[in-house]
Amino acid sequence: MGHLPKTSSADPCDGLKVAYDSIIFDLDGTLWDSTQLCADAWNETLAFLKLKSKNFVAKDIEQIMGLPDDEVFKKLFPEHDGETREKIANDFYVREISRLKNREAVLYPGVIDGIKKLQNSYPLFIVSNCMTDYLEAFFFVTGAQSLFKDAECFGHQRWLKAENIKLICERNQLKAPVYIGDTLGDESSAKSAGVDFFHVTYGFGRALSPLKSFESFSQLTDYFDTIGK
Repeated sequence: MGHLPKTSSADPCDGLKVAYDSIIFDLDGTLWDSTQLCADAWNETLAFLKLKSKNFVAKDIEQIMGLPDDEVFKKLFPEHDGETREKIANDFYVREISRLKNREAVLYPGVIDGIKKLQNSYPLFIVSNCMTDYLEAFFFVTGAQSLFKDAECFGHQRWLKAENIKLICERNQLKAPVYIGDTLGDESSAKSAGVDFFHVTYGFGRALSPLKSFESFSQLTDYFDTIGK
């Protein structure tokens, strides 16, 4: 894993042609955007619990997307103790999942068509730092679970992303996977797992040295479709 199995100078895709055997996707900022619904759910929770806090907007949520949930609560509510954070979390999760199932999250353009196309050439996977119900809501809303061979998230065993990437690779005997995400955390996790990293620039963050960046999911699809033939 993490190496370049084959290269070809005759490749139309910027000279980089790699014989990857699988694609692992991040979720938030890569496949869909749930920042506005999360901000709304946070504000509802705080009002219900009568806790004083700032009014959250989508931009605030972008800053914490991709972090494990325990880190999210420490970052957003440093003034509250662990017991209060747990009350906030329990109420928020109910509101968040309800909004997700009401289809308030926004899939990025081209995602479903792209996944359908790519799964003809690669087994596809998801690794996210989200909770289990959140991942299940993604599959419920999109109906895309059958397009992915396997998925892992922080909520299953409370393992961080790098460990879950390794787990997916081991469980599915992947030899040359690629991880696609939108943040420095995604890039760092892929590197720690020994997996090549590609960056989508339309998400929530930046990357230092991805092998390649994509401005849209359609561009990503065309690239991997080309090198997968």
